[in-house]
Amino acid sequence: MDGETDTDFIKRVMADSNEQASKAAEHGTAIHAAVERHYAGQDAMPEYVPWVKATVECVQQVFGEQEWKPEKSFADLLNGYGGKVDLHSDKAVVDFKTKEGDLSGVKLFDDHFMQLAAYSVGLGRATATCGIVFISRTEPKATACILSADELDRGWRMFTALLDYWKAANL
Repeated sequence: MDGETDTDFIKRVMADSNEQASKAAEHGTAIHAAVERHYAGQDAMPEYVPWVKATVECVQQVFGEQEWKPEKSFADLLNGYGGKVDLHSDKAVVDFKTKEGDLSGVKLFDDHFMQLAAYSVGLGRATATCGIVFISRTEPKATACILSADELDRGWRMFTALLDYWKAANL
């Protein structure tokens, strides 16, 4: 802007960036809530129905017909941790992640391995098929990445190592 100092420009850019990030997070949260409502047997807000439909089709295609249970909190008293899983059945554990833009390059990382391994063990489903369903915030599309048995095993070993560290440092 005319007469704007570098400092003022940086402040304006940072404020705009924070606002855009906040809006994206809100949209992702709303999509996540709409999907959860669907699996809880409730209607989603009409503007999110296309995202729900894309997600449900992806889950059905990848995991097959299941008796799904959404948003389940659990406590693993034996290992000393708890969590809240997005979607699970007797045979599968699923976490939803929203992402800006194209989904063609999504991949899983160590934190995904640890999260799903901890969820599957905590729910008593250590042999379940586990995956992340990525949902685009930009357009109503979804894709799934399934963890291999080796990735789940590695995730569990990493998670328990960090859990042991946390307990040693905090208890």
